[in-house]
Amino acid sequence: MSLRILVNDIDIPYKKETLKMKFESNAFNDKFKAVHNQYPFQLIKTPAVLKELEVDRLQSTTKKVIIDCLVAKGKSVYSGKLILLEVFTNTIKADLIYHSALIDLVDQNIRSFMPVISLLGGDLSEPYSEETSLIFDQDLIADETATDIYKTFPERDYCFPPINFPEKFRENDNFNPRFTRINNTESLISPRVLINFYDDTDGQNIEVTNINMLYPCVFLLAPLKHAVASIGYKLTGSFVEDGMIKASFFYSKEHQMTRYTGFAQKTELNFDGVEPEYSEEYECNVKVVTMVVNTIGKYKVSGRMLPQSESRNEMPYIFQDGLDLYKLNYRDNRFFQQHIIKYSINPDDHYDASSGYIEGDYEFEVKDESKVGEILTFTLVPVIEDQFPLIAELTVDYEVDSKTFYQFHPTIELARFIPDWTVGKMLTALMQWRNVDIDVDDNRMEVIINYNNELLLNDDYVDLSGYDFKIGSPQLSSTKFFKLKAKNSDESFIQYGANGIDNVTVQTEYTEEVENEFKFIPSNGLQAVMNNDIEARDGVGIGVYNAINIPIVASGYFDRTLTIDGDKGIFQEDWKTWLRFRLNAKSISVEGALPADVINLIIKKKKVYINHQMYMLRAIEESENGVINPVKIDLESVSF
Repeated sequence: MSLRILVNDIDIPYKKETLKMKFESNAFNDKFKAVHNQYPFQLIKTPAVLKELEVDRLQSTTKKVIIDCLVAKGKSVYSGKLILLEVFTNTIKADLIYHSALIDLVDQNIRSFMPVISLLGGDLSEPYSEETSLIFDQDLIADETATDIYKTFPERDYCFPPINFPEKFRENDNFNPRFTRINNTESLISPRVLINFYDDTDGQNIEVTNINMLYPCVFLLAPLKHAVASIGYKLTGSFVEDGMIKASFFYSKEHQMTRYTGFAQKTELNFDGVEPEYSEEYECNVKVVTMVVNTIGKYKVSGRMLPQSESRNEMPYIFQDGLDLYKLNYRDNRFFQQHIIKYSINPDDHYDASSGYIEGDYEFEVKDESKVGEILTFTLVPVIEDQFPLIAELTVDYEVDSKTFYQFHPTIELARFIPDWTVGKMLTALMQWRNVDIDVDDNRMEVIINYNNELLLNDDYVDLSGYDFKIGSPQLSSTKFFKLKAKNSDESFIQYGANGIDNVTVQTEYTEEVENEFKFIPSNGLQAVMNNDIEARDGVGIGVYNAINIPIVASGYFDRTLTIDGDKGIFQEDWKTWLRFRLNAKSISVEGALPADVINLIIKKKKVYINHQMYMLRAIEESENGVINPVKIDLESVSF
């Protein structure tokens, strides 16, 4: 085992025979577990130990003393903690906890690791919002969506798969119902998405064409890639290298569309050239601009000011008067501090410290025809006498023929398009879905994900025929059936027992259920086929992106599919052989002694050969005792 414990670069000696270490294979776990061990053992008291561990503190308190340490095992170094429990004459009773770096990620949300993508040349100045007052260059965005469209994970984190979803278009009156495809492209052979159009060039009439929706889809392993990269690790293994897994993507209900409401007419007002005049109402010099209310309908007032002072208490206000839309509330004859005014632009709206501008907007509606022709007054009121802003301007948009333009927003926050899972939950989801084993190699800084079937069927094992063991009595499994099912109850399930697939639907105490978190997104061979019912079903949507010739959503990968059943479904490909092994296996425990390098080899290969029988490793516990270390090994016999 050759384990060293260091505190402040000082080696802490311990009685080697008192420290036991255990490794468990994730292949037999129902959820992912990172390496995380805790062992009671005895430290040897020396002057250096007494000093570094502050043992006198333990003797003067009833609480445990916890010391940070490093644990070196072979070439790997782990973060750890020594928990001092009790002081004896020559030793100190302690617990040692140490863990892989991956354990620090297990409880973190995968969304926190996802990057933000710009579809406008790297410009991330506009965070995504469902509504905007800006119009973005849709042609440039469309060009960017076509970049690297033929690549999948790991070269690319996301894609724009074609999704036929007629209800999405029919349910929104702003879209042309003749169009039914999300992420629609200009043609079957063109990778460039079809854009929506907005035109108000004549200043009076607006032309809007909404015919497409943009739904980014994140590739399945992209969140894990970014999560493990945050600690300097990388993903490897047969599962990671599987072309089908590389092409698999999450389907999300979230979209990348943002609404822009176009008004056919507007009035622009500017205070800059206006002479101040004294106001009895405000008891100071003010600037006033006016406009005529020339139509009933909705009005939107947008204002911008650049104040002279950066002090929030010294910034000016713009108040609207007319149409009896608000009432003033005076308190102690002080206007600017205590106003409760429905329609105004003031420092509380939005102050951008970097630019120094106050920006704000509000909306109101004129419903009474008798109000048409009245004067709408806007008053600029300085808080500091005669200290008017350097710039103060208003734009009043009023609806004559407003139209809603759905455009592609240029900022993709990839976190919006993946499940709200922790790293640990995602790893567990992969184990329950595709029957994979997950290992962490802290020396090579790799998270290794392999199919369990490959581990079971390969010829790579450790031959222990030359070692003596005390072998316990074999135990048969109490599990008689395994039931594979998806989170989505509408998808088919498979119940498998010693006699093969069993159609009995009654679950008993002898049935072990394996439920995965996913639901398969169906395809017609070219595009995903979606509707409100499929979208609302339980489970996280998963599909296969294929862009070898043209971007499509495939029903599978070559002849393999994402459904549980079928000749090339998940059960036949990933589970059947493994479950047959589990149903026929006998559990045994063996005890003996092995060299440290053989123990490490067993942990790596997870398969041993003893007394003419092959076994899979469930767990191994070792104690350090020089060159040959005592071990207890829990095994499952391999027989079909």
